[in-house]
Amino acid sequence: MPNDISASVKTADECSVVERAVFLSLVLQGGEVDKKGLPGRIQRAKALLFLVHPRCGLIGISALKHPERSYRAKVFRASGTTSPATLFSLELGWIYLLEEHRGDGFSSWLINPLLDIAADRPVFATCRTNNDAMNFILPKHGFRRSGEAYPSANGQHLLSLFVRR
Repeated sequence: MPNDISASVKTADECSVVERAVFLSLVLQGGEVDKKGLPGRIQRAKALLFLVHPRCGLIGISALKHPERSYRAKVFRASGTTSPATLFSLELGWIYLLEEHRGDGFSSWLINPLLDIAADRPVFATCRTNNDAMNFILPKHGFRRSGEAYPSANGQHLLSLFVRR
C-alpha cells in the first residue's frame, strides 16, 4: 500500500462547492441512503473525509454525521437494542470506496481519522447484513452489533446496528 495515501478531513463549510458535489455523488453511488435532504445532512456532518490515492486520485469517502434525533430513535427502536439512542449523537457513515480499491486494506483510512475526532464519545453505525466487509471491519474498530437485524426503509435488505462506546 502506498505510504502517501492521504485522508483529508474537513467540515462541509471548509469544502469547496466541487468537493461537496463530489462527496454527494459518491454517497449516492453507494445507493444506500435516502436522497431527500441529503445535501443538508452532508452540510450538518461533523466531518467529511476524502481518501486520495497518489496515482488514482479520490478513491473513497466517509463521514462522522450528526443524525437527527428522530432518525436515531427510529434506528435504535427498529433494531430492538437496549442501548439508548440518546447516548449516541454521532454516526459513522457514508463509507464508500470505489469498487476497484475494495479489499486493498483502505477501510482503516476511512474510519480511524473520524473515530479520532469522536474521541471517547459514543458512535453508532449501520450496515447491510449482507455487506460482509463492513460487518467484519466495524468490530475491528471497536463497534459491536446491537439488537437484531431490521428492514431498511430504502430497499429490500436488512440492516444491522453497531455501537461503539
